[in-house]
Amino acid sequence: MEISVADRGASRALVAFGGNLAHSGQLPQEILQQAAAMLAQRSASPLVMSRLYRTPAFPAGSGPEFVNAAAAFDWRGTAADLLTSLHEIEADLGRTRRAGGDTRRDNQSRKPLELRQRQLS
Repeated sequence: MEISVADRGASRALVAFGGNLAHSGQLPQEILQQAAAMLAQRSASPLVMSRLYRTPAFPAGSGPEFVNAAAAFDWRGTAADLLTSLHEIEADLGRTRRAGGDTRRDNQSRKPLELRQRQLS
């Protein structure tokens, strides 16, 4: 019998993973799987993972293809807590963020994403 997320005091979270660069001798798919395992240790339930899939870098020829996946899991905490955990996992796996965030040429003209929390009654 499945217990609902609300019964456990957790929220359902969905996270997308992706990368296209090797680091410290690890391929992107190995880094992604390691990141998922690290997130699973912090989540309130086992991760339900999609399969790994590959997408070309955009624009064509701009870099190696990406390895992508998604995960669903229960999270006890705020969206900000989850984002902090994700940034910690990235740092633990060797990602260095630039001041002001990473510059991506494919989304420079877009407005930043706003995350809003609302109380559920």
